[in-house]
Amino acid sequence: MPHELREPRRLAGGPLSVVADDGVGLLLVGGKGGVGKTTVAAALAVQVAERFPERRCLVVSTGPSHTLSGVVGASLGAVPQRVPGAANLLGLEMDATSLLREFKARHGQALRKILGRGTYLDEPDISSFLELSFPGLDELMAMFELISLMKSGDFDSIVVDTAPTGHTLRLLGLPALAAAWVSMLDRMMEKHRFMSKIFSRRYRRDEADEFIAKLNQDLSRLTAVLGDPQQCRFLVVTLPEPVVIAETLRLLEGLRHRAMAIACLVFNRLLESPGRCPVCRSRWRSQWDMLGALAESQPELPIAVLPDTSEEIRGARALAAFLGSATGVGAPLPARSADPDPERLEPSVLPLPEAGREVFLFCGKGGVGKTTLSCAFALQLSREYPERRVLLFSTDPAHSLSDCLAQKIRPEDTAIDGAGNLFAREIDPEVLFAAWKQAYSRDIEAAFEGFSTDSGVEIQFDREVIASLLDLTPPGLDELMCLAALADEIERGAYDYYVLDTAPGGHTVRFLELPTVIGDWLHTIFNILLKYRRLVRLPEVSDALIEMSRRIKKIQQVFRSADRCEAITVTTPAQASREESKRLVSALEGAGIRTGRMLVNQVSAASGSCRRCDQDAHRHAQELGRLRDAFPAMGITVFPRLAGELRGTDNLARLLRFAHAEELAPVEAIQ
Repeated sequence: MPHELREPRRLAGGPLSVVADDGVGLLLVGGKGGVGKTTVAAALAVQVAERFPERRCLVVSTGPSHTLSGVVGASLGAVPQRVPGAANLLGLEMDATSLLREFKARHGQALRKILGRGTYLDEPDISSFLELSFPGLDELMAMFELISLMKSGDFDSIVVDTAPTGHTLRLLGLPALAAAWVSMLDRMMEKHRFMSKIFSRRYRRDEADEFIAKLNQDLSRLTAVLGDPQQCRFLVVTLPEPVVIAETLRLLEGLRHRAMAIACLVFNRLLESPGRCPVCRSRWRSQWDMLGALAESQPELPIAVLPDTSEEIRGARALAAFLGSATGVGAPLPARSADPDPERLEPSVLPLPEAGREVFLFCGKGGVGKTTLSCAFALQLSREYPERRVLLFSTDPAHSLSDCLAQKIRPEDTAIDGAGNLFAREIDPEVLFAAWKQAYSRDIEAAFEGFSTDSGVEIQFDREVIASLLDLTPPGLDELMCLAALADEIERGAYDYYVLDTAPGGHTVRFLELPTVIGDWLHTIFNILLKYRRLVRLPEVSDALIEMSRRIKKIQQVFRSADRCEAITVTTPAQASREESKRLVSALEGAGIRTGRMLVNQVSAASGSCRRCDQDAHRHAQELGRLRDAFPAMGITVFPRLAGELRGTDNLARLLRFAHAEELAPVEAIQ
């Protein structure tokens, strides 16, 4: 018999009020893509501004897909602008690429001096080198900009809408990565300082030294702010969905590992009442069970609950009302109970691939169900074609395949339970990159071991410079190495179909640009090694760089072949998702990747007996019409919002039974 569920007691505005009252200068809001991070961050900023009219407040977006403008109802940019309806609140959408460009323009001369003094590079080589994308330097510029805003005294409180989980954890690890980069620049200068002291018996500091000192100072301040709970706290947003909660637990673990102070856990979009239809009752029961389990697993962490709303929240007034509805979990909730069967919909089939097409990229905004639908699609391929082999592959730093398939996916091909011809792979890109870097280091050690200590200290400096070149790898090289492994599989013909679950929205766009960025990096690094050929030869490193370049070109060719590859866009019936889909489809087509189908997920069906479902169904039907107008040449398949867990092959197959075609594109548009 099901447990009787209890409502959470109201805690005078809930834990979010406590967060707003704490007076912490920097609040970071994060979580899995699509959980409502931007809305919560904007609402929290509005609440802080309203409670403390004497404070100067700022809400900032650092992610590559800016949706903050739409949420606050203002066209934001790189300069703080007033948020309508909140006199003391300004908004800002950082452009990390522009910040990096400004950094290079401001400090380019100092960098040229350092590279000229510490390497064998000539002026053209140095110019090429400075055009490279340094590791995470663009994101680091956004972090430095936050510190600059705090130091300026222009703002008392800053609320930051961060990128999705995996990229946020990578962002928080950037100070250590940047410290290695600055250390490499300092080692380059050490050679110059040493030689100056030999020939002139003294060394005079100049702008290059000051530049390195300033970078170290900024990094120290950034590290101090992030690690000080009196200055910075992290607020984690989650949803009542098993896959989302699993990723949330990994985020909490990652934050604690980095000694970040966690202010609160926000449980978003919780149904406040069971409703009248079986679907709503099942969703309500499942959500409250998950809330109870989460509260029991995190007893020391304040939990705020926000209700599920039928309308998209826009503008300061709506944001204030939304956050005002928060409650706090103040009593234990019951353990998980069985879900009743959901209301059945008319079954149909997800469109199958055309002959010859073998690679499918699942792309979309965070939280739209991209991972779930990529897993479901791979499962359908395996069942429709039992004689063919299917590989499911993830390039998202926050891997969710294990959560969605309800089994541990290993770095090597893992057979999926209940599907004999379906395999999945989750490669840890950091481990793969570390192994490659270790092989690089061994080659350097072997090349220099012929030099004795009597050969001069200069040789040692050159060795350190060459060894440090991999500290300048562009961000995403580790992820691209995973795709290079996939290119090998495709080249060998190991599988008949390859289904890729890509990173959320803006990170997918950046990912598509990686082959070009890293191709330029490989070319420049190879030229640098050629400059050192008079000193040492590095055959293994050179061969590895050439091989990586070949594999990158191979995967580019596959992605750009309309006969072999197709990008499938996943979205939801919401304005923010539609706008993100427009940007994503434009980027895919700009990269020469075919886009022919769109999957619209989490669509409500009218019941006739449930007011909530009928209202959602009416709103979703209107949004589907807007999607048809925005993407007239696309085949659209609709997936309904279902109750219960969508984990494991049985539940994924259940989802496929309820899919139906909304509109089929003309044959010539699909081909």
